[in-house]
Amino acid sequence: MQQVTVPRIGESGEVAEAAAPLAPARRRRLLGVARRPSTIIAVLGVLLLVVLAVAGSWLEPHSPYALDLSNQNSPPTLLHPFGTDDLGRDLFSQVLAGARYSLTAVVVVLSLALVVGLTLGALAGYVGGVLDEILMRVTDIFFAFPTIILAMAIAASLGTGLTSCIVAIAAVWWPSYARLVRGQVLAIKNNTYVDAARSLGASHLRIIAAHILRNGTAPVLVQLTLDMGGVLVTYAGLSFLGLGAPIGTPEWGALTAAGQSSLLNTWWLSIFPGTAIFVTALLLNMLGDTVQDLLDPGAAARL
Repeated sequence: MQQVTVPRIGESGEVAEAAAPLAPARRRRLLGVARRPSTIIAVLGVLLLVVLAVAGSWLEPHSPYALDLSNQNSPPTLLHPFGTDDLGRDLFSQVLAGARYSLTAVVVVLSLALVVGLTLGALAGYVGGVLDEILMRVTDIFFAFPTIILAMAIAASLGTGLTSCIVAIAAVWWPSYARLVRGQVLAIKNNTYVDAARSLGASHLRIIAAHILRNGTAPVLVQLTLDMGGVLVTYAGLSFLGLGAPIGTPEWGALTAAGQSSLLNTWWLSIFPGTAIFVTALLLNMLGDTVQDLLDPGAAARL
């Protein structure tokens, strides 16, 4: 029997073919992405990291702050799998506690950057004119400097500390979201369904939130997941340079910096926290690639 294609009216008013035949292909694409080993590893790995960050205090075999001066700089043993530092503190417990600091920083930084970038980008794209020109020139100023250098300058001016480090990274991360959201708004705001909502008397805020941003979230979500690894490395880098976590805080960057002066003798002090940074950033990047493939209609051709 010959298949009959039913025409439909697209969002922009044009006649298009029915999307029903695309549903099986989309399901196959999603299943293909979900069954990939990299997807399974990324999802399980990130879930494990979240569990460690949330319940790490119950999983730590020792207190990350407890001193044991009789067991200083001890190499890895069954009692201390990652060894101890120069004050006898258990490094394994400190690395577990570091997951809480690092993942919390990633969530807070991206939340701040997204809120600022989403607001300014939506205003620039929707209002346009002079406001658009001013906001985009401001973003150009931020893009003119390397991210890590500008973050270092802002963190140094705010003073050392976890809060200053988070604010500094968020301050240099929002422009990319502002530009991305602006582009999405410019591409959507003149569509037929937006004009229809405007003619029905919808407020500007409702049009932006319910009709424009709602239909342009996929690229923002992809960018958000792809940025998680970069934020983690930047945060650890600032702490490594002494601009983030204060001395004695069980944060991965600070722990790595504490052992660099005696790397040949007490290699475990830097190797284990550094490995935690590497593995976490790798898992977050793999998760970002998975989300990109799930939301990219052309991903099926690459599978």
